[in-house]
Amino acid sequence: MRLWPFLKLAIPLGTLAALALGYGIQRLAEEPEPPINIQRPAPTTFRKLEPPPHGHKLLGQVTSPTGEAVDRALVWVRSGEEGRGSWTDALGAFRFDELGPGPWQAKVVAQGFEPLSLELAESSTLQVVVLEKAYGPAPELAKLEHAELAGRIVVPAGFDASGFEVVLQPGEPTRIDSALPRRAACDAQGAFKIDDLIVAHYELRVLPAWARGGTWPDLLVGVGDGAQHDFTHKQGAGELLLRLALGTIAGSLVEPDGAPIEGALVELELAGDPGRIWLPQSTDAAGQFALHALPKARYLLTLRAGGSTWKREIELGASEDHQLGPIVVPLAGGR
Repeated sequence: MRLWPFLKLAIPLGTLAALALGYGIQRLAEEPEPPINIQRPAPTTFRKLEPPPHGHKLLGQVTSPTGEAVDRALVWVRSGEEGRGSWTDALGAFRFDELGPGPWQAKVVAQGFEPLSLELAESSTLQVVVLEKAYGPAPELAKLEHAELAGRIVVPAGFDASGFEVVLQPGEPTRIDSALPRRAACDAQGAFKIDDLIVAHYELRVLPAWARGGTWPDLLVGVGDGAQHDFTHKQGAGELLLRLALGTIAGSLVEPDGAPIEGALVELELAGDPGRIWLPQSTDAAGQFALHALPKARYLLTLRAGGSTWKREIELGASEDHQLGPIVVPLAGGR
């Protein structure tokens, strides 16, 4: 039993010795690896860069098809990878020095002539470049006749039309000689004036002051009616009268106990088209509101007070004064 501690140590050591001996015999039996041969690479050489040959000259003259010298013509020449340009003088002459060998691709551009592309060969003599096609005279536009226009939008007595805008759109705006769109601002009585309006046919629109510079709403016709108003401007025309059929929507907001609601938000939009919105208002100290200058249309009126919302669609006729009785709106949470 005394041999067991010795065997516990001798067996692992003997195993390691046997493995080491086997590895050594295997290494001795293998062929040695060849040494790594590291050598300096051969030096890199570059071909000497030589500038392109120059020293060639090109003398020429640009003339019209009838032989007249063409002044201020641009002559552009490509020499190898380089582009060179020169302007002709009063005699139509041009000159290039230090060009590469020809022939050269060239372009000639001159006012009043069609651009010309050609190839110029090397020559010791003056080369004459004849522009092949001359443009005719520029077309003349018909002289547009102007005349003063004075007009007025017809509004109810006491109505303030300040800032209302009359829009005049030419009937043929795509023609180069057509009239131009014009706009005119109205005074408090609805009068407007344009001193130099081109004599032509126009379509008309009238915009409220808050929509000036835009295209909608057109107060001259009922919204959605599809009708258009137009007129033909001419010399000596009389006053242009534009009659508006404007309506009003008015009412008041009160609490259940009859107290007026001040500062409620009043919103109006075209029914079925929430993108068509009038300027919002607020109720006054008496809880009242009034939306004026409304064309004939179907509207959606929305009133917001506290956490409460009240909505109603209203069919407004031409020149109709639509009065809503006191609208009871309970304020969420009270005062």
